[in-house]
This record gives sequence, structure tokens and C-alpha cells, in this order.
Amino acid sequence: MKKMKKLLVFGLSLVMALTFFTACGGSGGSGDSDADTDQTYNLRLGTIVNEEHTLTLSAQRYADAVKEATDGHVNITVYPSSQLGDYINVYDELSMGSIDLAWQTIPDTYDKRNNLGMTPYLVTDYDGIRELYGNKDSWFFKTLAEVNAEKGVTLLGIAPNGFMGVGAEKLGNLDTVFDFNTPQDALIRSASIDTLIAQVETMGYRVTTIAYADLYSSLQTGVADGWYGGSAISNIQGFKDVIKYFVDYKSVNEPMGMLMSTKTLESLPQEYQDIMIDLAVEENAKVIDDVEKADGEALKALEEYGIEIIEPTDEQLDEMASIMREKVYPLFAEDFGEDLMNEINNWVESH
Repeated sequence: MKKMKKLLVFGLSLVMALTFFTACGGSGGSGDSDADTDQTYNLRLGTIVNEEHTLTLSAQRYADAVKEATDGHVNITVYPSSQLGDYINVYDELSMGSIDLAWQTIPDTYDKRNNLGMTPYLVTDYDGIRELYGNKDSWFFKTLAEVNAEKGVTLLGIAPNGFMGVGAEKLGNLDTVFDFNTPQDALIRSASIDTLIAQVETMGYRVTTIAYADLYSSLQTGVADGWYGGSAISNIQGFKDVIKYFVDYKSVNEPMGMLMSTKTLESLPQEYQDIMIDLAVEENAKVIDDVEKADGEALKALEEYGIEIIEPTDEQLDEMASIMREKVYPLFAEDFGEDLMNEINNWVESH
């Protein structure tokens, strides 16, 4: 009799334990095909820009769409302005699953192929951006997706950040800013990255690598004459009072990853995984449109503020792209490898 009671107690305990485990969603969801209508998932999404920036607005729009599509069962809270940490630390936490999503720069700390989007003159307009950044079947998207998958990070999409140019108080001879064979009498700040420094040098400028935190005061005091690495958007938002010119080189449009922890994604029911992936495709298209609009509006705003906008002709753009590819692409070859360089060269030759 005692033995029967013990078996009965054990059986009831096992049923209760299994019921509790199921109600709690197991290991956070485990990718089951059917979503538990009582289970909610609260996720965190970090951005590196302020709440008014296009990237943060994109993140919030995505969060709202996911909440609506899952009937409130997947709730994403957006944390702008690097509240969750700097982009490298956030990326590490995405890999571990301790942060769920991030709309941010993809660091090259672990794999230099994440610098793919910093290759100059891959694209020079937003039609090209849509073809590379907004198309999951493009060689560009597939490469970055594979690289990040190796670190446990899912690439949901790629947002542009505006075409880079040079914002400057002084440029040297304005008539030769697009002639890469003629030196310019100006000292231009670049990030301390060999491939970016090489781009500035190829443009004909002298280079300084002062810290970004010191850039505004350096332009104000004449320690530097200008800077390379920001779009018209960045210049109107942060440097309009210390520059007289913006040269629209259209050289690079930094890709911002729409990133998700693979661990988090796979912990969700399959229904919610599919929703999040599908909505990311839609948001990717929307944010490209938004940035294109913001880029154009920023150029107009700079001009209205009294800053001279210097834009190349199509012929000048083709000539600059040819010289930049010849001089700078070899610097990427060691990091990217032969196969990826072949993809790049085939792409630029066909466009």
C-alpha cells in the first residue's frame, strides 16, 4: 500500500512538473510550431543613434509591427542612443542571447568581411542599395548573413546610413575636388582605419586621425579642415556650424545591420519566428526609402543653411570610382579572400 502511495505521489509530481515546464515555454519557446496563446516574450532592441534618427524610427516601427502581428505576444522595447552598451559589446551579447536585437554597425572585430559595405564605389545610388542591401538573394546580403551566422547572429536586414562625403571648412582648389590625380591643400579627418585613410589619400587630401570626439572642436579651431566618413545627414545634424562645403563623393553608404540573436530567434515558436523574419523584409524596404528621402532632404537643408554642395557629374563619378577601385581594393583583398574579391569585381564590372 505504501509503495502504491509513493508511486501515486511520484506520478502526480511528474505531471505537475511537466505542466509547469510547458506553461513557462520550456527554454523560452524552443521553436515549436504552435504559439502558446498565454505566453508572452519581452525582447530588447538596441540602437546606436538617438530616438529621432531614421534607424531608431525603423526599429520602433518594426517593434510595433511585430507586436500587432503576434497579438501582443512578442513585445520589443527599443533602447536608443547605445543605452544597452557600445555596438561591439551589444554584438557580443547578441551572440550570447543576453540582448535580443540591435539596429547598428556590424563590427569587424571577429571577421573583417563585415567591412564589406565599406568598400568604396560598390554602389553610387539607392537603386544599387536596394539591389544589394534590400535583396536577401544578393551576394552582398548572403555574405554578411553567413559571416554573422557563424557568430550566432541572424541578419534580418541591412539599412543604409547615407552616402559619405567630405564636410569641410576648407578644401583647397574647388575646381579639382573630383580630380583624384591632383593634390588638395586640405587636412581631412578620417577614422583610424587603413582602408578609410587610403580613400581620403586617394581623393588627394592630407589625412589626420584625430578622435571623433574631438572632431567638432578641431574643425572649429582649424586643427582639421574637414572630415570624411559622414553623410549629408550626419553633417546637417552635427557639423553645419563648422563647415562651409559638403562634397558629395557618393563613395560609401555604410550598412547598418538589422540584427537578431539566433538564440533568441530560435527560442520563439516557429509562427513568431516566421512573422519576425517576414516583417523584417518589409521593414528593410521601408528604411531604405526613408534613408534615401532623408539623404536628399539633408542635402537641401545644408544648402539652405548656406553650405555649398559640390556634386560630381556622371563622368566624374565614373572616373573617381575607377581610380578608387584600382588603388584601394587591393587593401581589402587580404581580409576578404579571393572568392569575395571576385564577387566584388564581377559586380562592379557589370554595373
